[in-house]
Amino acid sequence: MLRNIILFILFFCCCLLILPAQVDTTETKEAAPKVKDLPSDPPRKYALVFGRSLLLANSSPDSIPLGSSSSGTYSLGASIKIFLLGDKLGLRLTPGISWKHLTYENTQAKTYPTVFDSSLQLELEKHILTAGDLGLSVFYHITTDEDGDPLYFIEAGAYGSYLLGGNYRRRYTDAEGLRRRDKTLDIVGVANEWQPLQYGLMARVGYKWLGLEFNYRLSDLLDEFTNTIFLPKEGEGFRNPVIPPIEVGLKIFF
Repeated sequence: MLRNIILFILFFCCCLLILPAQVDTTETKEAAPKVKDLPSDPPRKYALVFGRSLLLANSSPDSIPLGSSSSGTYSLGASIKIFLLGDKLGLRLTPGISWKHLTYENTQAKTYPTVFDSSLQLELEKHILTAGDLGLSVFYHITTDEDGDPLYFIEAGAYGSYLLGGNYRRRYTDAEGLRRRDKTLDIVGVANEWQPLQYGLMARVGYKWLGLEFNYRLSDLLDEFTNTIFLPKEGEGFRNPVIPPIEVGLKIFF
C-alpha cells in the first residue's frame, strides 16, 4: 500500500513537470503575428509639460544668501513638435507659464531684499515671480519605438520669458513675540528693479517622457538697484544684485 502511494505521488509530480512543457510547446506553435505586420501609430506631436528646477546657488553672490533647496522654478506648458527629418530630427515649441521662487536665508551678510535685523526671528522671506514663457529647441531622437516616439533623445535651444507679476512675502516673529505675515502684491508693477524680459539657453537629455534639463539665463533678473525701501549695508551704496543664472531640473511630458 505504501509503495502504491509513493508511486502515485511520483507520477503526480512528473505530470506537473511535464504539463507546463506541453503547454509552452503548444503556445509556441500558435505564434502571434509579427510586430512589423501590425499597423503603427504616427509619432506624437503634442504633449503637456510639467517642470521643476532648482537654482544652483551654493554661494552668496553680492550678499544675497539664496536657499538652494527652495529656490527654483515651477513650470506648466505645452510641447509642439515639428518633424524635419522623418521621426528623428525636428523643432519643439514650448509655450507655457512659470513661477520662479527666490527664497532668502536670514544671515548677517544679507543686504537684499532687506538687511539683517537681529530683533526679528525671520522664518520666511521670498519672492515669487510669474512669467509667460516660450522655448524653441532642436531635438534628436537617438532611438525610437515602433511608433516613432523617442526612447533616448537629446535637445538644445533657447528660451524667452516675460514677467507678468509677482509678490514678496515675509513670515517672522517681532520683538514683542507676535507672529506676523507680510505680503506685497504686484511687485513687478510697482517696483522698477526687475527686468521684465528674460532669455537664455537650454539643453535637455531624456528617456521617453522624462527629461533632465539645464538652463542658463543670459539676462539679469534685477536691473540697477534703486528701491529706497530696501537699503544695502551702510556705506556700500546702491548696486545691481546678482541672481545665479544656472538652473537644473526635470521635465515630464504627458
